Amino acid sequence: MRKLLVALLGIVIVLLVVVVAGAFVGPRLIDLRPRVIAAVHAATGRDLRIDGDLHLALLPRLRVSASGIHFSNAPGAAAPEMVSADSVDLVAEVWPLLRGRFVIDSLVIRRPVVALEVDKSGRPNWAFQSPGTAGAPPARPAPAAGEGAAPANFAFGTVTIEQGRVSYRNDSTGQSLDAKDISLAAAMANPARPLALRARMTLNNEPVAADLSIDSLDKLHRALPAAVSLSLDAPRVKTHFAGTARLRPAAGLDGGFDLDIPSVGQLAAWLQQPLGAGRPDPGPLKVHAAFASDGAATVLKDAAITGKAIKATLQARFDGGKTPPAFDAKVDVQQADIDAYLPPPAATPSGGPAKAPAPPPTPAAGWSSEPFDLTALGAANGTLSV
Repeated sequence: MRKLLVALLGIVIVLLVVVVAGAFVGPRLIDLRPRVIAAVHAATGRDLRIDGDLHLALLPRLRVSASGIHFSNAPGAAAPEMVSADSVDLVAEVWPLLRGRFVIDSLVIRRPVVALEVDKSGRPNWAFQSPGTAGAPPARPAPAAGEGAAPANFAFGTVTIEQGRVSYRNDSTGQSLDAKDISLAAAMANPARPLALRARMTLNNEPVAADLSIDSLDKLHRALPAAVSLSLDAPRVKTHFAGTARLRPAAGLDGGFDLDIPSVGQLAAWLQQPLGAGRPDPGPLKVHAAFASDGAATVLKDAAITGKAIKATLQARFDGGKTPPAFDAKVDVQQADIDAYLPPPAATPSGGPAKAPAPPPTPAAGWSSEPFDLTALGAANGTLSV
């Protein structure tokens, strides 16, 4: 999913750069569509079609509008197009753009349609094959531990999505999701000001509301804690986090998280992953976790999972400021019938000679005999008590 978001952002940036370059070359490049289409194909290996006009105004602000946008899907995909939109309208500041900063006054996307698919082999349609991949420069090495992140080089007044639709189809699992009537509104005047995001949709015929607020992205870039609030409200599941977050010197949270599922069986059916005919509904499931963050150390003060088939508590501490990192965790499991929450096993092929009834399973029947690979724990020192 991260690659998909990066690719879509790349398409917008390519569109913006080509349009700006064309504006400075002169009026003889009025029809910029061929150049935008060629740039997108070079970046993704897919075809872009713009049925409507591509309008540009440079001053006093950069204004770009396009209509009838169609982006082709992967070969063999069920939907002919991966992304389409009735129109995209962008208003941005010109001079910050020339200095490498994206200051967007407004971005409005009307009636976008996104079709996400995974084929039977497990390959997603957002895995792009760019014709220029072979000659691409090597990836930039990751920053060393303790290096500061670059300051945020973007800001936006408002970003709006109107009447969007996103579908997801996985041919390897049979799962399908359909989110329609999507509306999204986001605003952040600059990285030092609060970010507010509000999203509404109808997912598989039921309403879903999501809200996110961060008091300052600039604080996160400067290794300071930033207040964060995140909530998801749907008939089948509710989640909420309120507290602070930090990215450096180590990622950490400070606050409380709650997950409330009234019925695991109904949630699984809503998400097109039913538990199976004849299997009892495990009923409600609740998760609560309280975090505390102190520099490089993050403490899970109190975590509890409570359901009809599972009851467990957890306390843990991880300190990434030590060399090697240190951890200490204690897990108390009172009950754990994990099978009650899993989808049914794959059906066995029909036909063939009838087999004698299998003997009653032992408590360890079906357990894998493969040894656990715990070599990764060698990178840290600590204790784990179960």
